[in-house]
Amino acid sequence: MNRVMVGLLDIADIKSNNTFLGNGKEGSCYFLDKDTIIKLFHILKAERKLNFVGYTSDFIAFPKDIYYYNDSKLIEGYTMNYMRGMSLSNEIDSNLLIADLILAYNKIKSEIETLPNIYMDDLVSVNVLYDYNDNNINIIDTSRWYRLKNSKDKNINRLNCILIKSLLMTINPLDYEYKSNRLKKLYSEYRGLILELGIYNLDIFLEILEELIRYNEENKEKVRTIGDLKINC
Repeated sequence: MNRVMVGLLDIADIKSNNTFLGNGKEGSCYFLDKDTIIKLFHILKAERKLNFVGYTSDFIAFPKDIYYYNDSKLIEGYTMNYMRGMSLSNEIDSNLLIADLILAYNKIKSEIETLPNIYMDDLVSVNVLYDYNDNNINIIDTSRWYRLKNSKDKNINRLNCILIKSLLMTINPLDYEYKSNRLKKLYSEYRGLILELGIYNLDIFLEILEELIRYNEENKEKVRTIGDLKINC
């Protein structure tokens, strides 16, 4: 990890000579090379802090080098590894193998479990990416995370909610009458995860997925991909 001093001309040079990736609420991102992104904040704040600099992960884009304005404490931005994937604010690809999704989920869940005292503030669907090439779930935008004791369950809960919402958007079961009382119960429990903080079922995503598979197999439907999951009216 390096402390990099930059001025206004340096920032202008980064913006003009590197490929623009996208805008967010707090900043804009540019490619420094094919594997490295720099996020430049829109506004300099004296109180801005970046936690967990120097942490490394195959699936989480932790800050690397920090860019300061001249010789001050004002943070202009930071670099991170480029994490590929489609945002889970969209539907999941219906051709995705269910077995691959479960494998990817277990990998990121295990990674989160190694970080029990890091609260993933701003863990929202737009920051959770599914990498179809490597079958990974990646998490970006870690600049608002902070230390919070025993926050692992809260993080997994939020990830479960994101995945369930994306899954339900893909198969669109809410337009149909539920045929499975168990699925009704599981969905109600999922709603409770959002409405009642502190009540977590850390297996809820896999339970809902398993119940959807079971329902379709009982109705003699072929179940292999996300697109095979249906609830018929």
